[in-house]
Amino acid sequence: MPWFLNPRVYENLPVYQNPELYLFIFKLAATVIFALLLRKQGASVRRLSAIAYVFFYGVFLTVMLFMHNFVILGLRIFEPSAKGYATYDFHLYSLILLGAVLFLEGVRSLRAAFLLKNGDDESGVREAP
Repeated sequence: MPWFLNPRVYENLPVYQNPELYLFIFKLAATVIFALLLRKQGASVRRLSAIAYVFFYGVFLTVMLFMHNFVILGLRIFEPSAKGYATYDFHLYSLILLGAVLFLEGVRSLRAAFLLKNGDDESGVREAP
C-alpha cells in the first residue's frame, strides 16, 4: 500500500503537515477569490454572501468526494486480496456510489453558483408548462 493511502501515517503529524488542512485552505482561497471577483462586478453584500456560500458548498463537496473516491479506489487497488482475485463487495460499491452522487451534487452547486453570479436568479429552475 502506498504511504499516502495509509491513514495511520497522518495520526502523529503536526497540524501543518496534514494534507486535509491544505485542501481546506485551498477551498477557502477559491471561495475568497470568487467572492472578490463577484464584488468587483458590483454584487450586493446579501447576494455576494449567498452566492459565496453556494460556491463554497459546491467546492467542498466536489473536492472532498473526489478525494474520498480516490482513496477508496486506491485502497482497493493496492490492498492484497486474500483469495487472489476480485470479489463482489457491496460495501465498496456503495461507498463509490455515495461519493459519485455527492460529487455530482457538488458540481450542480458550482453550476448554480455560476448561474447566480451571471444574474440568473432562478439558477436553472424551470416551471412546469
